[in-house]
Amino acid sequence: MGRDQKMSRLLKSDWALLATMSVVIGSAVIWEMNNIQIIDGPAVSAMIQYSVWWSVPWLYLAFATSAIRSLFPGSFSPLLMRYRRFFGLCFSVGMTWQLTFIVWLVFGFTDYYINEVYLLSDVIIQIPGYIFLIAMTFTSLYPVRRRMNPKHWILLHKVGIYFLWQTVWSTYWYELYYYDDIQKIDYIYYWAGFFVWVFRLVAWALKKQLTLIGKGFLFFSILFNSLAVIFASVWAQSAMDFFVLNPVLVVFELAVPFLPIFATALSVYLIVRWQAKEIRMSSDVIN
Repeated sequence: MGRDQKMSRLLKSDWALLATMSVVIGSAVIWEMNNIQIIDGPAVSAMIQYSVWWSVPWLYLAFATSAIRSLFPGSFSPLLMRYRRFFGLCFSVGMTWQLTFIVWLVFGFTDYYINEVYLLSDVIIQIPGYIFLIAMTFTSLYPVRRRMNPKHWILLHKVGIYFLWQTVWSTYWYELYYYDDIQKIDYIYYWAGFFVWVFRLVAWALKKQLTLIGKGFLFFSILFNSLAVIFASVWAQSAMDFFVLNPVLVVFELAVPFLPIFATALSVYLIVRWQAKEIRMSSDVIN
């Protein structure tokens, strides 16, 4: 009975926090919309971007929480884990506002949307993203989660959060290296998104019991590939042209922002495999 009462209190506190944050986000969005005054296609498009600004930090927090717990165990990490579901639901609230403005733009200012905004690649990414978001939101509710196979729940949320992360992060890559309307917050969210991914990668690698040499290789591998992210302006346009102008490779255009990510992941994976082989060989020699 005591455990049920404790769970009930936790659920109530979660919903109270979510309701409070929903009011904060909604008030900020409505305030910004009132400040715009003239509602036209560009204004609604700007509100889509503004609502995302309120969503992204919550996604990054939810994405990085388990890695932070692994890398920095302590009293603060369990608190983050305790509120990971809350972070995800706050992200859903912000994205609900974004979806509202997207629908408004598509059906209220159709000509502007088709002529100025519409991109097939965006639609291809956004629709699966919203499917994942809706599925993850509903399965975050305890009554629904209890009815799911735990393996299926873990798979959905792990694949889903990676998909949502890559959707958001690649959006800011395009903002910085493909479009002209660059704002300071684009840099902030681009770099924050990269580092939360690095946290997860490093946390995974360090669980494999790397030796000091392996950790050194890990550090330099991430540092080297981070330079490719830092100086993306040097290679981004050339890479985009290479894929876009080649009829055979154009299908891989969406992978361009992730070239340094793929290189980093591959190098870290090879380091971990090499270390595992070295440890096995050392163990065989000792035995």
